[in-house]
Amino acid sequence: ELHISHNIVNIKDAFNSKASSLFNNSQEIPRGHYEDSNMLSTFVPNRNAIFTSIIFSYALSWSKELNNHDIYFSLGCHSGDHTIYPDCRPDFYKKLIESLKMGNWGGEIINEYMPYINYTKKDILAESIPFIKKMGLDFNQVYKNTNTSYSPDKSGISPGDTGSDVERILAFHELGVKDPIQYAGGWEAAVKNAIKIEEDYQKSSK
Repeated sequence: ELHISHNIVNIKDAFNSKASSLFNNSQEIPRGHYEDSNMLSTFVPNRNAIFTSIIFSYALSWSKELNNHDIYFSLGCHSGDHTIYPDCRPDFYKKLIESLKMGNWGGEIINEYMPYINYTKKDILAESIPFIKKMGLDFNQVYKNTNTSYSPDKSGISPGDTGSDVERILAFHELGVKDPIQYAGGWEAAVKNAIKIEEDYQKSSK
């Protein structure tokens, strides 16, 4: 029988609330394209190094409980993050994980699994569709329980104009699929706005 445990780790105190616009309520969340320079304010210092270290520690402990059995841990970084977030790039993870293995007895048998490190959100969404069907799950219910917006309101409704909103909206739109989460102004307005933001960015970057 497969036993799955779910652990919650409180890491709130590991971050300075003023270091990122995602934490600082007095700082406005930037609007626009994911790769605009103003998105730099959403960077959370050392975030993924902290996440990875915690995951690696758990994996190493479980490996020892299982008589030094090989353990894989998974991270969901994707290519859309590479421009603005240096701690989402392949080279960063390669060096970080090498260091973690070097700094721990038995660390060499802990292995990372990052299947989406070079995938766009569109790639990830496209790959998930057949898996969801295979598992007999409802696509809309699965994605209704996710929200990648940088600035949802208290009801979880996304504004549709933050970088993470635009990237997600375009991924769904390009696959001809309606995103089941709620957007202020509705889905059609969100798509229209996201397309404009993308077009304006492409023009300005030429």
